[in-house]
Parts: sequence; C-alpha cells; structure tokens
Amino acid sequence: MLKDKLKYFFKNQSNDKVFSTSDETLFVQKQDALAHARTLEDSKVLEHLKSGSVTVEDQEDDLITTDHAGLQRKAQEVAQNQLKDAAKQPTPAELKAAKDKAVSEYKEVFEEEPDTKLTAAKISELTEAKKAELANIQNPE
Repeated sequence: MLKDKLKYFFKNQSNDKVFSTSDETLFVQKQDALAHARTLEDSKVLEHLKSGSVTVEDQEDDLITTDHAGLQRKAQEVAQNQLKDAAKQPTPAELKAAKDKAVSEYKEVFEEEPDTKLTAAKISELTEAKKAELANIQNPE
C-alpha cells in the first residue's frame, strides 16, 4: 500500500523526497512527519527519495540508518543485543537458588515460611525491612 502511495506521489509531485510515518501517512515536510509520529506507538519516520533509497529516523534513540542494507544491519544488531540480553538472564537453577536463600533468611527473621507466591526479590525486601525494624528497636536513636 505504501509503495503505491509513493509511486503516485512521485509521479504527481515535483518533490524529490517525501516522509512517511508508521501509519503510512505521507508528508512533504519532515517536521510535520515527526510531529505526527509522536502521536503513534511506532515513532519512526521514513524519508523516501525518488531514487528509491530510504532513511529511517527513530525519535526514541535518534538512530539514523540509510538504505535497505543499513536497515538490515540495524535489524541484525538489534537481534544480537536481544541475544546478549537473554544470555544475561538467570537460569532456572540460579532463580531457584536465589529464592531458596531468600526463604531461608526470611525464616530466620520471621520464624515462619513466606507466602509461596512471593518472588525472591520481594522476600528479600521484606526480610531486610524487618531486619532494619529490629535494629531500630534494639538501638533507638
């Protein structure tokens, strides 16, 4: 659909470039496209040249990538970053060990089991808060 709009635009307009937003609205002025893009979930603005090259501007991280090869490189970079982020995620065994440790500390302080629905982070938070409370009782300022 966008391809058809671009063909029509370049055939019937004297402009050498046009800007489009993710909802496929065309703009002659870049600032108009950027303003409209701010109202959309996907805030990318594409610059289309009569020659066929495309430039992408992403308002969120000011990324500018030119032509289809550049877009492909950016997609590969994003995929690699996602893989790196996934590798940083703790394994199920690490999550279980962290929760077991948090539960153990909780039981020492509260002398009872925590709610099984709580995460390790929440259990640790409750434990630390109780330890701070007990410290204030023993050592009032």
